[in-house]
Amino acid sequence: MSSVVLDSGVTFEYKDSGVPTNSGSYDTVITLHGLAFESGIFARLTPFSAGSKLRVISLNRRGYTGSSPYTEEEVAVIQQGDDAARGEFLVQQGIDLARAIVKLIRTLELSVDGSLAVLSWSLGNIWLHALLVSIDHVEEGERSTLEAFISHIIFLDPASQGLGIPDPVDSWNAYKQPDYPPIEALKYTSGFYTHDLSARKLEYRQWDSDPKPTTESMQPDELAGVLNGAASVHDGGLAVPAFEPLLKALAQNALLKAVPERWHRLQKKVHVVYGERTLWMCIYALWIMEDWASSSSLDIEAHVLD
Repeated sequence: MSSVVLDSGVTFEYKDSGVPTNSGSYDTVITLHGLAFESGIFARLTPFSAGSKLRVISLNRRGYTGSSPYTEEEVAVIQQGDDAARGEFLVQQGIDLARAIVKLIRTLELSVDGSLAVLSWSLGNIWLHALLVSIDHVEEGERSTLEAFISHIIFLDPASQGLGIPDPVDSWNAYKQPDYPPIEALKYTSGFYTHDLSARKLEYRQWDSDPKPTTESMQPDELAGVLNGAASVHDGGLAVPAFEPLLKALAQNALLKAVPERWHRLQKKVHVVYGERTLWMCIYALWIMEDWASSSSLDIEAHVLD
């Protein structure tokens, strides 16, 4: 693992698959993990990267292994700050990520001829929204680098909570059950569900027995290497009703304003990758994003995972 250190002292640990051998130009994807799972969750991409002329750089977000913890002041803002302080906190997370990416682009000398995608998984969409909004808050040289290199934005199974959208009234959410066993929460998170998508009816609670949840098929050491429940405490503190208006404003600013108006290389487009049997809130998020896009110039290109 390596680290990128900002002038402010904020540090992000990352794992880099390296320059694909015999590739010449290549594509790069920078990944942002979700709640409780660290960057190692993307390790299974590495064996495929070289043959695909793909470089995978997986960041650990603030509070996760090797990256700067949140300060006491930041924790206080998350837990009990007013809307103004919380809004500034969210914007600052995007600025820090933007500056980390600029440093990675420059120090690793990423391929200028290939594409550069930034991908968020699940609740990591909050930080990707913040990154998109940061384009109006970074210095001109940083802005020019970001605009010149970042060509794709990808939301992998985005979480509806990251859009600041309340759960449907008839839904069920394991993360909101105070006594729900952690081992069952892992199954809930990684299970496969049978939804009736044509009728827009989602299965909220019961995952299928076949195939078994992904975490059940992982070796214990592999699972232990990607889980960080302690670090997720503060992430989870953002996915609460008090933050919903702020997260919605952040998401709409990112998707409906920043992408169409500021990130010119994106050509007003973001990509959403999802599984038809994924957790309900990920499909619900896609529907919300498509609804927002229908009355804007944003283009959402959805891709279904088999």
